Amino acid sequence: MSRDKFEPRLTEAIGAQRVRAEARGARASEVDEGETFEVTISHHERLGAPEGGGREGLEELRARAVRSQDPILERLREAAPGANLRQHVLANAVTVSLTPAQMERVAEIDEVELVRLARFDRVTTMHESTSVIEARDAWEEFRTAGRGVRVAVLDTGIDGAHPALSGKVVDEVSTVGEDVAIPGDHGTHCAGTIASNDPVYRGVAYEASLINIKVLTAAGSGTPQAVIDGLEQAVRRDAQVASLSLGWSEIYHNWVCQDADCILCQAADNAVRLGVTVVVAAGNEGAAAGPGQSNIRHPGAARRVVTVGAVDKAKQLAPFSSVGPSSGRVSPTSTIRLTKPDLAGPGVDIMSSVVGGGFAAFNGTSMATPHVAAVAALVIAQNPGARPALVKKVLEATCERLSYEPNLTGYGLVNTVSAMIPTLAKAA
Repeated sequence: MSRDKFEPRLTEAIGAQRVRAEARGARASEVDEGETFEVTISHHERLGAPEGGGREGLEELRARAVRSQDPILERLREAAPGANLRQHVLANAVTVSLTPAQMERVAEIDEVELVRLARFDRVTTMHESTSVIEARDAWEEFRTAGRGVRVAVLDTGIDGAHPALSGKVVDEVSTVGEDVAIPGDHGTHCAGTIASNDPVYRGVAYEASLINIKVLTAAGSGTPQAVIDGLEQAVRRDAQVASLSLGWSEIYHNWVCQDADCILCQAADNAVRLGVTVVVAAGNEGAAAGPGQSNIRHPGAARRVVTVGAVDKAKQLAPFSSVGPSSGRVSPTSTIRLTKPDLAGPGVDIMSSVVGGGFAAFNGTSMATPHVAAVAALVIAQNPGARPALVKKVLEATCERLSYEPNLTGYGLVNTVSAMIPTLAKAA
């Protein structure tokens, strides 16, 4: 049946609306025929972006996606004439508002793999920490702090008027429907960890430029579609690094991702192929996964991204840091899952900028992620043109080893000095 292609949480949402309809004396069928839900329709075909293609590669991918989605669009025109839709290039998917009956009609065709609910979810998972990863030593030794590198912060929005971030935001856009001028504490905090100019709470790559890509509301809610669109904006705006302290959980959001191939993971991996080093929070679920589930949030499970767990300033694993492995498998038929997170960063009692000009201490893999994104920016500043695969390899190969299993802290704690000496030779 075509409803077998409905994501479980979509089925739950439709069921809940039917119960409400019956409670007010209406027929459940009125929900099927008359109530619309915003959904994202995933194409079964995985489209990989050309390696190193940048914006030109993005346009090449767009042309392929448009051709691939033709059967879905044709069925949408039949089932829901005049419906407004949004095509996603990086994930080969389409977002549109449909009734359950219309969804069934669209899901009948072979090209449709899954119909997902596109609702707003709360997904933000997430002075001493710079010393923990030896960033201060690196500034002095290598005389670089990320100048010329563009880091996209995909988050709740950045308070560019904060004194510590004055002049740091060089470009901005909102994909979530809330004005980009409305910043959030979470995004401002992450931005400060990367590029704060404050003499006490200084960012790891304090000379880097920031691209404020608001993919979540100031309160921390958002949709996967806004994040996918934000990743596309990162490519279009020439970001070299993207920091994502967010993610959808199989545990708390009932997210479905069988093999690190959901729409979020596809989009993140394609952004990497197009030249962006994508750094993502592992999540704050600790070891809470049930049978068949992964603790690692999405797109943190993606194969090509740098997935970040959290330790405290004593280099002990934070109890909230999500434990691997990933949902990704070694091969499509294998039961062996890929190791995640890839490495760890400081994520406990991290002091950084917040909206309004002040500073506050936050916890989470969200806080660890911008530390690693900033070190990636330093590596790129030292080695202009370094491809994301090389940057990831450098970060992993130069970690400080910790006494934890790989699925707890990956290769270990990111280390700024080691990542810089001499970067390319270490990764060869």
